[in-house]
Amino acid sequence: MRWTHGADWKLFQEGNAVRVAMGYAGDLRPVFDGEVTGMTPSFPESGGPTVQVQAHDRLHRLQVVRKERTLTRGKYRLLVEQIAGAAQLTPAVDDTGPEHPYMVQSGRTDYDFLRARARVIGFELYVEGRTLHFRPPESSGAPSRVLAWGSAAGAGQTAGALGLPTYPLRSFS
Repeated sequence: MRWTHGADWKLFQEGNAVRVAMGYAGDLRPVFDGEVTGMTPSFPESGGPTVQVQAHDRLHRLQVVRKERTLTRGKYRLLVEQIAGAAQLTPAVDDTGPEHPYMVQSGRTDYDFLRARARVIGFELYVEGRTLHFRPPESSGAPSRVLAWGSAAGAGQTAGALGLPTYPLRSFS
């Protein structure tokens, strides 16, 4: 297999960038920007060999190690910038309000720690490409689409007073 033993074996090395876009020719839209986190070849007794490539967005970098740390007086902004830098991510942090006297990270990953800080001040935490965002949510809370479980019969209909199109949802995982 050229992906594991041939000229292209470096293509799926851990840490390599992966970008996925979907759409029609000339109108592709990005749906994923992350990095390879693993590769598993399969050589079945019958059938052709395959390779399964695992990829995650770069937020996975904050979910690896549980840490112990105490941070003295400061803003969440400085904490997010420090953690983003250590994970080789660019921080995009909105003003996080007043300083906090201290913060303790006890046996938690950086992701869990930052997510808890975000929840306290009503912020969202996400990665887009190589940028770690920590900011208030932009959403107004109003849905933009309605998914209805069942057949395609309801496709194109509107959802009640919202006037939003209804899309059929037939499976998910």
